[in-house]
Amino acid sequence: MIYRGELAAGKRLVERELAELLMISRIPLREALIRLQSEGLVLSSRSTGAYVVDFSPKDLAEIYSLRRVLEPFAAGLFAERKDQQQVLQDLREICQRMSEVAVDERAWDNLDECDFEFHWLIVQASRHTRLIRAYDMSQIRILGRRDQYRYLKTVSPTATAEMHLKLLDVLALGNGPKAEKAFFEHVDHAMKGFLRTYGLSKV
Repeated sequence: MIYRGELAAGKRLVERELAELLMISRIPLREALIRLQSEGLVLSSRSTGAYVVDFSPKDLAEIYSLRRVLEPFAAGLFAERKDQQQVLQDLREICQRMSEVAVDERAWDNLDECDFEFHWLIVQASRHTRLIRAYDMSQIRILGRRDQYRYLKTVSPTATAEMHLKLLDVLALGNGPKAEKAFFEHVDHAMKGFLRTYGLSKV
């Protein structure tokens, strides 16, 4: 709900309301809030209660800088695997879903889900346990909130699908260094666009 924007940044999280909404008791809800706090998505104190973290542009720039390190590394590891055919097919299907997304207000969330799924699948397919854990704990999925971060809407669904198909072609070559370079350039380009949009000169 946080990643989809259903619980907006800065929103106070009232246990009773959330328990009723999710149809669960307060004990598992409190456990979930503690985990979200450890993951950096929720802030909590005795005096103010629990709130959804409001990520600043600087926070998001830092997350991008992590992507620029983690994703090329994962791509390089995956590209040199010998048993990559099923994952490549799964990635191609994600790209197909991207290309089918219509450009309207309801479509951005679907495109964001595909975009994140594409990169997350590659990270998981790297089979590097600590890399996967670091990626999962870095709030990278928050970058896809296109309804809030307008700079992402400058790229059409068609162009997004085409860019990812090109990355897929590089992965299929089985060359780790080439895959690392392609993914670094991909994330670096997105990060520079973000920095320009928000008037930031560096992370």
